[in-house]
Amino acid sequence: MVGSEEYNPPELNADLSNSNFSCHFEEQLKLEDEMYSKNKRYAENLIQYDGVKADIFSSAATLFLMVMRCAPFRKAHMKDPYFKRLAGSDKKSFWNIFKGIPSSAEFKDLFELASRRDPEERPSLDKILKHRWMEFEKLGEKEFREEIFRRYEVIEKTG
Repeated sequence: MVGSEEYNPPELNADLSNSNFSCHFEEQLKLEDEMYSKNKRYAENLIQYDGVKADIFSSAATLFLMVMRCAPFRKAHMKDPYFKRLAGSDKKSFWNIFKGIPSSAEFKDLFELASRRDPEERPSLDKILKHRWMEFEKLGEKEFREEIFRRYEVIEKTG
């Protein structure tokens, strides 16, 4: 069994140099150096990745979906015609696509900020929570309970 004292791993005596792999020591070191370089570049890109900023972008797309009841774009890529308009300097061309769906200027502003193409230009969560679109009348406990029960009754009646 692998890992036991009785296990003897098979020896690899094949020469796979035709597919850029080799059992020869020098070529193996070269392959390991190439792998190290690729992994180092990958790691450097990961260091630049900011998960919170990515989540803010995803949250903006989700918010758009909830408010507008349709997706803002098919794919967050400049080849996508919707995303290309959103990422452009003239946001009117993006919003003209959705002009038949009512939305406030505050919502549009928050969505544009949170969905900026450059993650460094996206607002922090604290700034999002302080955005004027987020200013809403907070219900007290009694009003909240009444609203939940009202919604529950609607669901029960319909089905």
